[in-house]
Amino acid sequence: MPKARRPGRPWRPSPAKPNQHPGRQMLRFFKRNRQENIEHTQDAVKPSRERWFGRIFSVLRSSNLDEAVWEELEEILISSDVGVDTSLRIIEELKATVKDKGLESGDQVFESLKESLVAGIESENAESLWMDETEVTGPYVILMVGVNGVGKTTSIAKLAHHFTQEGKKVILGAADTFRAAAAEQLEILG
Repeated sequence: MPKARRPGRPWRPSPAKPNQHPGRQMLRFFKRNRQENIEHTQDAVKPSRERWFGRIFSVLRSSNLDEAVWEELEEILISSDVGVDTSLRIIEELKATVKDKGLESGDQVFESLKESLVAGIESENAESLWMDETEVTGPYVILMVGVNGVGKTTSIAKLAHHFTQEGKKVILGAADTFRAAAAEQLEILG
């Protein structure tokens, strides 16, 4: 674990070992094998995933499926970086499924929501987050910006995992001006 830094001081990697490139230490998490990366990512996102699904399940379990429940589900999805358009589409599809299949219990709706989310991710029609490789002539850079506390670093880790699963090579760089631990968080989620 790196030593704590005083606020306002830039992060600098530890001195490199003789005959070792300084960047090698910063990127050591890419040296792990694929299974280690999968396990590490699953462990890192488990608390977040459990909290997220727990919030959704508690909303569905606590009341009838009225408009207030749908609005609260929409709010949970949007506040969890799902995106407004995607959240609205998920809610509309879920409402239609509830009506078509006559789902009544929160458990049934929750299972239907999980199936819908997985289907959306696995869909062959899902848009790729990666540019057409024939158009890429050099590194493909994604810059994430936003206000504090909205999940940028977590989203970056999710994107990195997605691209790694597609066989892409990923390098993460932290440029957080207010939070000294951004690089460490990326390494933990890494």
